[in-house]
Amino acid sequence: MRLFACDKSSIQELKVENLPATMDEVIAGKSIDKQLQRHSGAGQSESVFHGHQGDTDFEKNNQEHFLRVVESAVSKYLQGKTQPLVLAGVERIVSDYRHLNSYNHLAEGFAHGSFDRIPESEIHSQARELV
Repeated sequence: MRLFACDKSSIQELKVENLPATMDEVIAGKSIDKQLQRHSGAGQSESVFHGHQGDTDFEKNNQEHFLRVVESAVSKYLQGKTQPLVLAGVERIVSDYRHLNSYNHLAEGFAHGSFDRIPESEIHSQARELV
């Protein structure tokens, strides 16, 4: 995850305290095993495991937790500012982030796509078209 400041002619990546670079940073140490409960089987010496969530729910919860951490860091950084916040990403994740967003100056549109390996100049170009 990255946050940039843009003007008409330039783009600069910002250093934001507590903004994770990846979802793995946020969910490190969590595993599907932590969603399982163990109890003794009736008359058995073995343990029986049962879970509360399937893999899909676990992944969705991890994504939501990640987006909450991102939102917290971004909103804290932008506190008191009025510049538009332009989101860039895939539609599903951008939509989920919008539901968590507390910043009052979130741009209506967003740059579509995966921006992990996109040059900053392309990100700048797409963001400028939205404000």
